[in-house]
Amino acid sequence: MAEDSESPELLHQRLLTASASFSFRGLVKSAQWAADLANALELELPAQFSHPDDSTSSAESDAKPTINDFSLSFYGQLSPNELAATFLAKTYFDTREFQRCAHCLKDCTGLLPTFLRCYATYLAGERAKEEAQPDLFDKPTVNENLDSLRKELEHRSRKQPLDGYLNYLLGLIYKEQGLREKAWSYLIKSVCQEPLLWAAWEGLISLCHQNSDVDRLLGDEAIVSINSPFVRDFFKAQVFVELQANMDAIALYEALLEQYPSSSYLIGQVACAYYNARHGDQAAELFSRIRAVDPYRLDNIDVYSNILYVQDKAPELSRLAQEAVTIDQYRPETCCVLGNYYSHKAEHHKAVEYFQRALKLNR
Repeated sequence: MAEDSESPELLHQRLLTASASFSFRGLVKSAQWAADLANALELELPAQFSHPDDSTSSAESDAKPTINDFSLSFYGQLSPNELAATFLAKTYFDTREFQRCAHCLKDCTGLLPTFLRCYATYLAGERAKEEAQPDLFDKPTVNENLDSLRKELEHRSRKQPLDGYLNYLLGLIYKEQGLREKAWSYLIKSVCQEPLLWAAWEGLISLCHQNSDVDRLLGDEAIVSINSPFVRDFFKAQVFVELQANMDAIALYEALLEQYPSSSYLIGQVACAYYNARHGDQAAELFSRIRAVDPYRLDNIDVYSNILYVQDKAPELSRLAQEAVTIDQYRPETCCVLGNYYSHKAEHHKAVEYFQRALKLNR
C-alpha cells in the first residue's frame, strides 16, 4: 500500500477542505467520501479553530487548521462581483432548479461559477433525458446539452488551462459520448489537479475494462507523482471489485481500514467484496456492524438484503425492509430490499414491480 508522508492532522485538514470545495460545487458524493475519511481518522484535535489573527507562534499556527483553510478553496476563486450571484445560484442548485442556477451565472466567467453553471446544465440535460424515456426498455435517449457544453469547454481550454473540476466535467462529457481516449486523458488531468476528487477516479474506474487498463493508468507518470498516493489504493481496490478480483480488493481495503478504522464507506466496500467472493457470513457480519453505528445508511443495503434472502433469514429481511422504507422509500436500494422481501414471501408480482422501480430510479 502506498505510504503518505503527510501527518494525519494535515491529511484530516486536506480532506475537510476538499469536502467543502466539492460540496459547494454540487459534487455531493465526492464531498461525502472525503468527509467520511476525515471523520474516520479519529484524531484528537484542538477544541476550536484558530483564527489567522490569533497571537500564536508560527509552529503552533501551522499545526492548527484555521477558518481560512476551509474558505479559501472557493472564496479565492471568486471575484467580488461574482460572489453574490454564485451563492444565489448555489441555492437554486441545492433545490434542483438547475436551469435557474445556470441562468443566474450566465454572466460569470470565474472558474468556480463556470463549473457550477456547466454542471447544472449537464444535470438539467440528464433530468430531461430521463423524463423523455419513461419506459426503462424504450430506446435510450441522449443528454441534449452535451454537445454545447463540450464546445464551450473545448473553446475555453484553447484560451486558458482548465482547472481540475472543468477537466472532470469535460472528461465526463467525452465518456458519455463514447470518446474513451479523450475521456481518459481529461479525467487523468482532473485527478492530477484534484487528487481527492473521487468522482473523477470513479470515471476512470468505469473506463478500466481489464487489468492492462489498470496497469496503464497506474504507470502514467502524472498519476505516479500525485501528492495523495493513498487515493491510488482506493482506486485499485475499487477496480479489483469491478474486475471480480475480490480477495485482492479485500487486502487493500483492510490495509486502508487500519488508517480509517470507522469509515462506513470502507467497511461497506469490504462487505461487498466478501459478498462477491461468496463469503456471505463475513459480508453479513460487516453489514450488521455498519448498521449498528450508522443505522440510517442505505448505501449497499440492497446487497445486505440479497444475503439475508439467500440465507433464508425472513425475520431479519422483514425488519430491514421496514427500516429502509421508514428511511427513504424512494431510494433504489430500498426498492431492491422490498423486491427481495416480497420474493421471499412468494409474492412475485410485487417483487417484480419493486425491482423494476429500482431500475428506473437508478438510471
